[in-house]
Amino acid sequence: MDFKYIDYSDFFYQTTHKTATPYERTGKFVQLTNETTEFVVFSPKDNTTYHADILAIFCKQQGIAHTYNAADKYLEILDTGWKIIGGGMWKIDEKEKLLALWGYSQAYGKFDTDGIIDKLTSVGFLNGFTIQIEGK
Repeated sequence: MDFKYIDYSDFFYQTTHKTATPYERTGKFVQLTNETTEFVVFSPKDNTTYHADILAIFCKQQGIAHTYNAADKYLEILDTGWKIIGGGMWKIDEKEKLLALWGYSQAYGKFDTDGIIDKLTSVGFLNGFTIQIEGK
C-alpha cells in the first residue's frame, strides 16, 4: 500500500496569512485509507478546530463525497472505498528535526501507531527526523 503525507501548514501560513511557515508548530491530524493508499493529513491548530475540518478540506481537494452531522463535528465519507482510521495531535520542530504524535480524535478515535514511524520517516521532508509517539 502506498503512503502519503499531506501537511496544510504551508498553505495556511503562506497563502492565507502571508507569513513564513514557523519552524515550530502544532496541530491535529487524521489518518485514512482507500484501496491503494494510506494518508496522514496534518493541519495547524489555527487552521482547523476539529479533525472533521481536516477531512473536509481533504475531501474537497480529492473530490470525495462527504457530509457533516448536525453538530458539524463529525464528517462522514460517503464513498465506501475510504476508511477513516483515527486522528491525534502533532508538534513539529524543524530545527531539532523532531515530530511528536499523541492523543486521539473524539470523533474518529486513536490513530494506528503500527508502522507509522517508518512510514513517516520514508517521506522526503521527514527523512532524518526523530518521530515520537507519546503515550504509546
